Amino acid sequence: ICGYGKDFCGDTCISNCNATAPCGKDASPVNATCPLNVCCSEWGFCGTSDDFCSTGCQGDFCGPPTVPSCSSNDVLQRVIGYYEGWATNRTCDSWSPSNLAVDGLTHLNYAFATFQPTEDDGWLVTPMSGIVDEDEIMNDLVNLKSNSPGLSVYLSIGGWSFNDGDTASYWSDMASTAAGRMSWSKSVLFTLQQYGFDGVDLDWEYPVATDRGGSTEDTFNYVYLVSTLRQVLDASGTSYGITFTTPASYWYLQYFDVPGMLSAGADWTNLMTYDLHGVWDGSDMYVEPRF
Repeated sequence: ICGYGKDFCGDTCISNCNATAPCGKDASPVNATCPLNVCCSEWGFCGTSDDFCSTGCQGDFCGPPTVPSCSSNDVLQRVIGYYEGWATNRTCDSWSPSNLAVDGLTHLNYAFATFQPTEDDGWLVTPMSGIVDEDEIMNDLVNLKSNSPGLSVYLSIGGWSFNDGDTASYWSDMASTAAGRMSWSKSVLFTLQQYGFDGVDLDWEYPVATDRGGSTEDTFNYVYLVSTLRQVLDASGTSYGITFTTPASYWYLQYFDVPGMLSAGADWTNLMTYDLHGVWDGSDMYVEPRF
């Protein structure tokens, strides 16, 4: 039988006898809490359902979570859209910035720019490969503000595919040193000034996660990155916004220090709830269509 603690890892243990639980009395350090303040089950695992939060739950974060409340008037104070740069390159339903109806938006994020290492060990923000006429697209997107003066246009950097292949570790590599963070932040500022963007949206998918090119120091380094970026942008004399994306799933979200990033200078986070359900739920009796 598998488990943690003296009953499983004592004299009768036959393998991995130094294993520790993710949380609770058998964790290292002892009584470690779960990321995001979720529940620690009787068996030392983190989660949010009754299996973790009811009978046997360890620590202070047990039972139903407290659901925060906000004013019903807040829902339309910030309405954010994303425009994919490759939309103009589609053979079917090509969509240019001039086709966008932005009257209902407060913010429009351009997806995506990327970045590359330079020969002098710095980092340079670059266009996403494969997008034709990206300079023109970004200029056209920013020019939408001329007819919508209340609109702010942000540059979103990264995206899911940027954490694939040869570039999978670029976020982690760049954020791992003070010099890297400073070089990258200065390149971000130059790009915002070059095209007239109002801010930047950081889309690192995802820090720490080993399947996404991450390392254990990413959580802290991401906070340092936001702090450095805020210092560089503020020093320019222009009020630029900083936002970052967060996943809806606990598996990836656990590695984000959201309060730390907000305190370091980010204005808000864009929670990616659009993949909560999809075609993969087709055979799920609880969410599949009923006719």
